[in-house]
Amino acid sequence: MKKIFLILSVLFSTLVLSNELSWVDKQVDAIKPPRIGMKVSNIKNLKDPFIFLEKNRTDELLISKSSQPKAEIKQNSKTVNKQKIKTVSKVLVLNVIMNNSAMISGEWYKLGDRVNGFEISEINSNSVLLHKQQKKLLLSTKSNTNKLKFHHK
Repeated sequence: MKKIFLILSVLFSTLVLSNELSWVDKQVDAIKPPRIGMKVSNIKNLKDPFIFLEKNRTDELLISKSSQPKAEIKQNSKTVNKQKIKTVSKVLVLNVIMNNSAMISGEWYKLGDRVNGFEISEINSNSVLLHKQQKKLLLSTKSNTNKLKFHHK
């Protein structure tokens, strides 16, 4: 009886986990085709992207971090220094869309998953639609800045 229960539990767990593995397989298959990159000669002609800071400059950065604004609170004629506490709600940023999955704020989500109380209702090639009761939120990969220009060949 124990052997049958053990065999059934192993079969059930593989059945449940196979759905997650098939999702990973789809993602891998989507990025498998070879992509054409830059020529090696063009890469060698590029400028080094790393910036090396001077020793004195890093000391200045440490000093500026330690001088954060503080609020003073008076309690019974005593002054107590307290750091300001900021309440920041999590900003949702659409990073990547691949197949029917989207990376939002660094985490992968699928259709129907919940993000900050919003449910993902639609994933397009360049946007994700989230809804929460009557509210709708559209996350897009398109940018409103004109600083970035992409040329298609």
